[in-house]
Order: sequence, then structure tokens, then C-alpha cells
Amino acid sequence: MRFIPVLMLAVGMLVVGCGGEKDGAENGMGNSNAVVNGKPASEFFTQFLAKKYTYIDTQRGDQGEFYSEVTFEMDAIASRNGNPIIADGVLFLNTNGTYRFVYREYEKDRGVKIFLGKKSVTGKYQVAGTRLQLAGLGEVNGGTYNSYQALYLSFSTDILSAGLSGENAIGIRSISRRSAQEESNSDMPTNQFNFEDQKQRGTFNELSQ
Repeated sequence: MRFIPVLMLAVGMLVVGCGGEKDGAENGMGNSNAVVNGKPASEFFTQFLAKKYTYIDTQRGDQGEFYSEVTFEMDAIASRNGNPIIADGVLFLNTNGTYRFVYREYEKDRGVKIFLGKKSVTGKYQVAGTRLQLAGLGEVNGGTYNSYQALYLSFSTDILSAGLSGENAIGIRSISRRSAQEESNSDMPTNQFNFEDQKQRGTFNELSQ
């Protein structure tokens, strides 16, 4: 495996399936008897939908508008100048059955990340059995990672550098102040916070988008 060691723990993810292999609802989540991590597949994946919130931190008093997303980190995809190329990705699952994946690559030179490029991949998603299919990007299994609900993405294509196709990454639900469009326009990732950790110390109120 050419990813960071933390991703090797993907084998600990729990995926249990039963029922049919085809779901066809227009929003992409569908309905079936398939079960992922103890929940109906559509219910499990729905919790990762991109949403907009107002947030109040009850401990520190911070507040503002935030967007939920799923963040991934990948390492040693390829090499450049003898240094590894690493990457990160931000996945937005929209309620209309489409997704946006904002992908960035960096050269890691003596601990310093040098930005190389970015690209946004868009398409439709659909739950099929126990898996979430992202057209033009790959396929997702669901499970847990460090007690968090997580997505396990297997890439079916290279996005920038060759070497991404066939690799896997774990995604955790996060929040940031950037919308999907703002994320796509930036060369650098924004500060992202674990959604569940923030939920324990504050209050989220969902807003219409």
C-alpha cells in the first residue's frame, strides 16, 4: 500500500450486507434491505450529506456558519524529484444525487508541502446494496474508524498524478467555513474540524441552502 499508515487500519472497518444489489431513488440514496454498520444503507450514507449549519460552541462561545463534508488524506501516490506526492480530498454529497470531490496534490519535501495542482470531479452517486457508487471517481464502503462513522473510498481513476487508481482512503465527516464552490476555488485546504467532536461541545442548527 502506498498510503499513509493510518489508512492500513481500513481492514478494521465493519461492513455487513444483505438484500438486493440495486437501489434507484432519484436522490441517489435509494431504499433497500441492505445494512451497513448496523443501519439501512440509505440511512448510513445519508448522514454524510453536505449541509449548511449555524454553530454555537457552548464551551468557548464561538459561532458562525459552517458546511459539512467528508475529508480524505492520501500519501505516497507517486514521486517527484525523489519526494513523495501526497494528496487530500474533500467530498460533498448533495441532496439532489450529485457529488463534488475537490482533490489537491502536493510534493512533500523535508516535511514541507509544496502545492502541485487541484481538480474537482463531479458526477452522480447511487447506493447499490451496501456500497455508494460515485460515477467517474470510485466506490465507497461504509464502516467505522476510531469509533467514528467513516467512508472507505476505492478510487477507480487517476485524477492528476498516475498512481491513485486502485488505491483506498478513509473519509471522516468534518466541517469547515467553506462551501463546495469556495473549496473548489482555493489552492489550499481550509481548516477542517471533526464533526462529531464539535457536536459534543456545541449546537448545530441546519440551514436551507
